[in-house]
Amino acid sequence: MKPDIKANLDNFTESLMRKFDFLSTRKDFMDLFIDKDYMQMTKKLFSANLQNFDKFEFINLACDLKFTKSIISGLNSCHEALKSSATNSNNQNKIYSSAAMLVSIIQTFSYYSAKFCTDFYQSNGLEVLFKYLNDKILISKYKSMANSNSCSIEVKKLVKGILNSLVNLSRSYSSFRNEWKKENSTFLILNLSSELANIEDSQLSCYIILAKISEEDEISKLQNLKIILPGIISIINQMAINLEKNKNVVRTKVQLSEMEVAEEVSKVSIGSTSWHLIDLLEALYSSAINDSIKESIYFEFQMKNGLRKIIFFGNQTEVNYALKLLWQLCFNIKIAEDVQNDQELLKLIQKYASKARCSENLKKNSTGCVWIINKKSLFKQNNVSQTESQVIAVKNQKKHIMISYNRDSRDLCLKIKKDLEKNGHKIWIDVENIHGSSLEAMAKAIEESQCVLMCMTEKYKQSSNCRAEAEYAFQLNKPIIPLIMQQNYKPDGWLGIILGSKIFVNFTKYEYDECLKRVNHEIDKLFKPKTEVAPPGAGLMAIPYQTDQNLVQDWNEQQVEKWFKEKNFNEIILKNVLPSDGKNLKQLHEMLLGAPEFFYTSISSKGSIPTRDILFFSNELKNLFNNE
Repeated sequence: MKPDIKANLDNFTESLMRKFDFLSTRKDFMDLFIDKDYMQMTKKLFSANLQNFDKFEFINLACDLKFTKSIISGLNSCHEALKSSATNSNNQNKIYSSAAMLVSIIQTFSYYSAKFCTDFYQSNGLEVLFKYLNDKILISKYKSMANSNSCSIEVKKLVKGILNSLVNLSRSYSSFRNEWKKENSTFLILNLSSELANIEDSQLSCYIILAKISEEDEISKLQNLKIILPGIISIINQMAINLEKNKNVVRTKVQLSEMEVAEEVSKVSIGSTSWHLIDLLEALYSSAINDSIKESIYFEFQMKNGLRKIIFFGNQTEVNYALKLLWQLCFNIKIAEDVQNDQELLKLIQKYASKARCSENLKKNSTGCVWIINKKSLFKQNNVSQTESQVIAVKNQKKHIMISYNRDSRDLCLKIKKDLEKNGHKIWIDVENIHGSSLEAMAKAIEESQCVLMCMTEKYKQSSNCRAEAEYAFQLNKPIIPLIMQQNYKPDGWLGIILGSKIFVNFTKYEYDECLKRVNHEIDKLFKPKTEVAPPGAGLMAIPYQTDQNLVQDWNEQQVEKWFKEKNFNEIILKNVLPSDGKNLKQLHEMLLGAPEFFYTSISSKGSIPTRDILFFSNELKNLFNNE
């Protein structure tokens, strides 16, 4: 803590402690809205002292003194009072006013402090906020704003405060995914985005929340998602222009992660709400994980221009998050080519990658951009086939089993490492720092591995670093053993396609010892000497799919069409692929192995095909050429 801040806090410690003690230790929250002492002290405490003290020290003090639970209990009591049939209109206004004041504190605290967000989730605060959004009477009152001025100022502050609080809380979605799913949040916010379309920036709030919490299997339900993306991008682009011209640039300190210090980021006011650049970039990042809308974000909606300006003219924090988004977008080969062709931009990214005096995250994201661009370029030039990948793998000495994981799974992964080593296996894992090892070191670790244990969570799927590892292992045709490390997690999108029909070991569903036994069994199956394969037709060996004994790559268009129809593939895949001959089918197979994200976008017609249908087609295509 800075000396001057500490001195100020020390001078008022006794007063602060008394106030927080009064607010935090209250046990009866019924009829809170008529308790003038409680409401006045809360209002005075947070309107005055946030101006006098460092915001982060003040908020962290509130968290340490258990104020989070108090404010959630107070908000919940207001909602219970609203439900009471005895509540008259005068009391309703008092309740709305009290609830709005409490929500304004939640909005402010969650905007600045990641620590408060964690406390809020762990105290079931999300459930209380959604109680209000499920209140049809409250939402109806708020909707009246669109047609008249009949909505009270208290209702307006309350609903807008809740939506803005959810925007802030959605930054931590991947860590509290189950809490959001429990509230059926995607469906509810999607409906609200339509209902509140004409009320200031309410729809923008809804869509930023949706961009952060919607998962791959839900994207198809968000028919209006692409409509709002240009709106978000236009705001970012305007902020980028301001950075370029060094005009109207206003920055504020925000704690973006509980493990990080507060950082200065650009902000813009729209209506009565302030949006900071990182929230908007992170919303796009969450959307861009879905491969089917990468090109729309970058090319169609012109995000490339805004990203370029931010990378050239932003501060290190802003450049870091712009490069984080660009790295994710560059898993699309067309975007990677576009960045590679912009030599001025590429040189600047390379400069950040080699720069000694920049943050660890900035170095990681710039290095990641350069690495994925080079790999995509190499694949296109060499058109690496499955056979060539196998040759690469055989040439390298296979020394170890690699564990690919995200930070949240670290403790469990280290336990697995220790127990596998007891069984005589040599394990490679990035232990010291999950992002500390270079991508080239990671690539070498994959090349020299016997197999890869892929430890899957929602954060693993969202991480560009993890995706780089997973795709490279896939391209080298390395055996992959998938491990589920997050409760109720089902891999989809790019991760689901890479894993195909592999059987998972679910560490959240079964006892650890049983799961470890299964992992050892899968490893043993891979390393046992291969017996000679019996001739086609012997025993239970599958019969290769051939026509007139011709190789698949020699098929004509009619033979390919016959195979498609017999397998009964999704109609959209048929329309996107046919007419094709065997050579085209072979190229599609090589694309599946070498550039799965390009394969996915080529056959999926912008994400309108269920993941299971894509997996079925992918597996059948692999089987077709493996049986040649």
